[in-house]
Amino acid sequence: MVWRRRDSGVSLTRDLAERGETARALLVASHIDAPLDAPRPLLAMRIDKRFDALVLKNPRIFDIHAAAAREVADYRIAVPLNPPSLGVVVGLASAYIDAGRSQLAP
Repeated sequence: MVWRRRDSGVSLTRDLAERGETARALLVASHIDAPLDAPRPLLAMRIDKRFDALVLKNPRIFDIHAAAAREVADYRIAVPLNPPSLGVVVGLASAYIDAGRSQLAP
């Protein structure tokens, strides 16, 4: 299962972490990978001190740079598949900016 809702599972992960259910919180967090929003939920979790214990236990899940690279790759595939969609092109530009590669934005 991959979370694709608005908060991408962040709320559930936070609730589990606050109740001390670290193993379950990590399980939910490992499924957070909304390709069109990937780095943002992870960034929100990294800066929220309530998630510190989870980030320390498994930093790979919270790798913002990897999430940004996945987002760029997803949009690079989506753009040619959706030529009339300006939203996808804007998404690619935003993904490049999020990844610190704004010079490549269309």
